[in-house]
Amino acid sequence: MTEAKLWFLGGLVAQNLSDEDRASMARLERRAERRLKDPASTEVTWIRYPGKRKFLRSIRMGDWIVDCVKDGNSRYVGPPARVLNQEGWISSRGTKYAVLMLESPTHGKSMTLSQFRMKLRSIESKLDAPNPRTRPLESNDRADKILRLWTANGKVAKNMHRA
Repeated sequence: MTEAKLWFLGGLVAQNLSDEDRASMARLERRAERRLKDPASTEVTWIRYPGKRKFLRSIRMGDWIVDCVKDGNSRYVGPPARVLNQEGWISSRGTKYAVLMLESPTHGKSMTLSQFRMKLRSIESKLDAPNPRTRPLESNDRADKILRLWTANGKVAKNMHRA
C-alpha cells in the first residue's frame, strides 16, 4: 500500500447535484463537520468517485489532497485540503460512489492549471502535464514544497515564483 503525505487528484470535473442528491450529501457533510480541526476557518468539501477506485484504499485520514478540476474549458488546482474520512454514498439514481470528505479552507483560492504547472516544474516534473494524473507524492520534501504554494489559509502564496 502506498503511503503519501500529499495526493494529487486529477481528472475531476465540476458537477452540479440534483436537489435530492444535494440534501443527501448534506447529511454526510454534517457528519464530517464534527471532525473539523478548525471550524472557524475551514469547511467540509468532498470529491466523489463512482464505484471503488483502487487508489482510494491508500488515502488515509489526515493526508493532504490537492485536486485538479475541469470547469467548462478551464482547469483549476484547488488549495490543499485534509482528508476527514471516506464514505459510501448512493445517488438518487442508484449509482454507488466512494466519497472523500475533506477539510478545506473556507476562503481558499484555486490557481489555474497553467499557473500550477509553472510553479511546479522544479518540484515534481511528473505533474507538469496538460492532464496530470492522480498520484501520491511520496517525498515529504516535495509534498511540503507543493503545500507551500498556498498560504495556511488557502490563498495562493505570492512569494512562490520559484520553489
